[in-house]
Amino acid sequence: MFKNLHLNPGDRIVVPKSLFGIVQHHAIYAGDGWFYENKIGQGVVCTPWAEFFRGITEVTSVQRFTGNYLELRQALARAESSLGRAYNPVNFNCEHFANYVLYGRPASRQVENAGGILSALAVAFIGVQIIKSIE
Repeated sequence: MFKNLHLNPGDRIVVPKSLFGIVQHHAIYAGDGWFYENKIGQGVVCTPWAEFFRGITEVTSVQRFTGNYLELRQALARAESSLGRAYNPVNFNCEHFANYVLYGRPASRQVENAGGILSALAVAFIGVQIIKSIE
């Protein structure tokens, strides 16, 4: 299953990690049937194809690596040097890791979006409390 993806080293693969795909898991294809990924409780590991796809029923997206050979070597070196680095849901999750490997800087839209939602909820809660205190 999923052999038709025709992945190349450096490609990012995104798969659903939660019900309704609200949370997504990001990994980088290392080549030869291996994936670099940052897993909860394990940190950055290199996982074989069969283990990576165990329990996966769909692929959300594949982002093809677009850099040149030197950029690919640098990206894979960043992945390799990250092996064993601890997972942190806020500062270094799987999306942070994938962006670090591909672009040299960790970033996570999922964390940014969650922060925005939490900030909006906090503002709404404070607003309700202010209105209640005025009444």
